Amino acid sequence: MLELTTLLSRLALILISRGDSAAIFPVLTAVFEKRAVLGQSLVNAFFESVLTGCQDRIIISGGDLWDHVPVPYGAKTVSDERERRFLALVDQCYTLNLGTLVVQLLDANLKKLADTKHNWGAQTIRRHTVGGFLQPLARMLQAHNVAPTPPLKALFELILRFGFYHHLPGKPQKPRGWAHRLRGCDRGQSCKDCRDLDRFLGSEHDETWRFSAALPRRRHIENQLGSAGLFRLTTEKTRSPYTLVVLKLGREHTQDLEKYARQVDELYSWMTPLQGTYARDILGAEAFDELVLFRTLRTQPGLGNVAGTKRPALEPAGASPNASQRPRLGFRPVPATKSPVKFIVLE
Repeated sequence: MLELTTLLSRLALILISRGDSAAIFPVLTAVFEKRAVLGQSLVNAFFESVLTGCQDRIIISGGDLWDHVPVPYGAKTVSDERERRFLALVDQCYTLNLGTLVVQLLDANLKKLADTKHNWGAQTIRRHTVGGFLQPLARMLQAHNVAPTPPLKALFELILRFGFYHHLPGKPQKPRGWAHRLRGCDRGQSCKDCRDLDRFLGSEHDETWRFSAALPRRRHIENQLGSAGLFRLTTEKTRSPYTLVVLKLGREHTQDLEKYARQVDELYSWMTPLQGTYARDILGAEAFDELVLFRTLRTQPGLGNVAGTKRPALEPAGASPNASQRPRLGFRPVPATKSPVKFIVLE
């Protein structure tokens, strides 16, 4: 027994001093799988030592949630593997009755993500984060009868709000009269024709614009207006140079709303894995309605219910265990089993 204790003590010190996540996770899993041989007290002591000393190399960072490079849908990435190993570690800790370590990991995760959330603006959170990290984490905590608490809510809300919700643009505002978005070219004020075009487009009173010019200049204006069906373009050929007649059709706002509705619907579909009672318990009814069901976004005046048919829930209604029967995760963590084994500090 002393030899095993000394061996695992040395291994723990090596991981703490220079182990990276690629080494830490597999070693923890290997020790966990040998718990019947090593004894749970020794395994628990090893986990306590390694997780306390290597916490910063184990928790999930914002970089693990981002899309770094395009990958084929369903393809595995380094981030997928890190999330999978982190979830496996959470499950192992609860199996060993080390709930306090899970609390420490998730609280550290919350702090690390919160400290960097304002740098997420230019990043795209991976769709896989919902179905590949948040949903399995929720299922795992539910399976271990862990009661949702404010720190867990904060972690879920942080990822959903700053990773997904804040990337959605605001609902398009109806313009005044006939006003449209400006479409002048990138030459800016040096292009007189585009300056005239933008004056027409920005006018809430002008429905029609007549532009007499040679063919190359008329083509330039046509290219700026595009082919989205927002304008009717005709050419009068009664005299030279010919006249391009531009008629606003009043469809721009409708198209903007349709595009916005598709964006809301797509993001709503990403939340399908979380649409269940335990996720509601974690987030609370108000945040769940806002960040998972998109209830306010999907029922905005003039937009309608854009998300269509209700998706299946994470688990059947009422399946969530009574909160009073679950150990709490966060402010009142499950006490860890005190191991009688003490590691030998090796000089």
